[in-house]
Amino acid sequence: MKELTKLFDQAHNRNYPKSQIVLYQGEKARDIYYINKGHVKVYDVTASGTEKLILILGPGDIFPLIWSFKSPTDLHYFYETFDEAEIKVLPRQKVINAVSANHQITIQLLQYFVDKTSDLLSRVDCIEATSAKHKVCQVLLYLATAHGTKVAKSGYSISLDITHQAIANMAGLTRATASVQMKELEKAKMFSHHDHKLLIHSDRISDFLEEIG
Repeated sequence: MKELTKLFDQAHNRNYPKSQIVLYQGEKARDIYYINKGHVKVYDVTASGTEKLILILGPGDIFPLIWSFKSPTDLHYFYETFDEAEIKVLPRQKVINAVSANHQITIQLLQYFVDKTSDLLSRVDCIEATSAKHKVCQVLLYLATAHGTKVAKSGYSISLDITHQAIANMAGLTRATASVQMKELEKAKMFSHHDHKLLIHSDRISDFLEEIG
């Protein structure tokens, strides 16, 4: 990702506080955003007003990628800072020109697409899960693979401040249901807390998911 990251050296830096909407659903995005520090959540709002959290993007992520290389169209989701964030901004056309002129950027961008597709497939598994426990396990596994720092053979430390409400929004559950499942999973040692961080044991979660099919 070196060449792709270097492209944003010429970008304008913008600092956002926590819970600041960067892009609104329905607006046309004419710029490309690169997260230098912090995290951005991608979400929709249901007809009942419930937040449906799709992805959490972190340092090195680019958005709104799916609309980046065609004429600006209405965005499908909201993009809001999950915590304090420093984001670099480039006009869409500059990125398109750089991709056209630099083969390495094209390859790196393709690899990025592949990685994000993997994250999205993980989230689809969560949406299709039938039980609440299955849904929460899929969320934890997504957080481990997408935002975890490996600290053991199959242990991933999550520095994000993940609340039960965030888990609920990602799993499509009520906060109360998500909290009950989190307590049960912690008791089953699927995850633990260490130094105020969430430590997710991915092997145990994967074994459980295989057992329930």
